[in-house]
Amino acid sequence: MNKWLIGMAALLAAASAAAQPVLRYEPPPSFYRSSLTPPDDYSAKEFNASVQVYPFRAFNGSVEETFRRNLLRGWIEPRFQEGKLAAPPEIRAVKVAGAEAAFTARFVENIGTGLPRQHLRMVIVSGNSAAVVDASAISIEAWERVLPAINAMAASLTVSAGAPRPKGGKDPGTVKQ
Repeated sequence: MNKWLIGMAALLAAASAAAQPVLRYEPPPSFYRSSLTPPDDYSAKEFNASVQVYPFRAFNGSVEETFRRNLLRGWIEPRFQEGKLAAPPEIRAVKVAGAEAAFTARFVENIGTGLPRQHLRMVIVSGNSAAVVDASAISIEAWERVLPAINAMAASLTVSAGAPRPKGGKDPGTVKQ
């Protein structure tokens, strides 16, 4: 009986992975893609700014409420997590093709050097899954310079049905070709 339950649990986990949507996008122009994943990490070539793309993962409860409460900070890779916020985030609903809902949070982090680090985080919802796109820049000047590339990337975001990721490999469908 235990083998049957274990087999059923494995089958359900595989079915759940197969049902995960895929976030497709055009990488930001003039950014370098790191080979370390996940998340997909892009660094601006000319400025201290970056964008990370986190794949869809299962979520229980209200993504919007949780995002408003804690910006899904726990989903962010520790090296990219924000510290103390300078003020409450500005959160708004946005549209992403194929998504059931999407929200952005614009906020500023106090990083202790006297420079307020600029952030824009987006959560994209599809079914009971959510993906995150997280962008930041070391200063308002750097932010203003990379914002057109970040906006172009954001405008290219689409959600589509996905296939399971290959074991030990990257999802070949994450980036539009």
